[in-house]
Amino acid sequence: MQESTLAYVDIARQADTVKTFDGRIWRVKGLVGVDDQTGKRKHLAELYYNIALIKDNKWRTIARRKKRCLPLKLWGK
Repeated sequence: MQESTLAYVDIARQADTVKTFDGRIWRVKGLVGVDDQTGKRKHLAELYYNIALIKDNKWRTIARRKKRCLPLKLWGK
């Protein structure tokens, strides 16, 4: 059975927030992530390998990964 993974362009379409391994929460605005605390902006491609958890606008988990070296795997369905 093959598991589904998520590319960064899919994150832009489906995600509302992403949480990185350092505990920061980033709001997704198109292809850009905006840090909740500092307002710093980064392209999702820069954040991609640090993303641990992705949530939609209803706070449902879309995808997650346990380690930075693993792919983002779709969660739920």
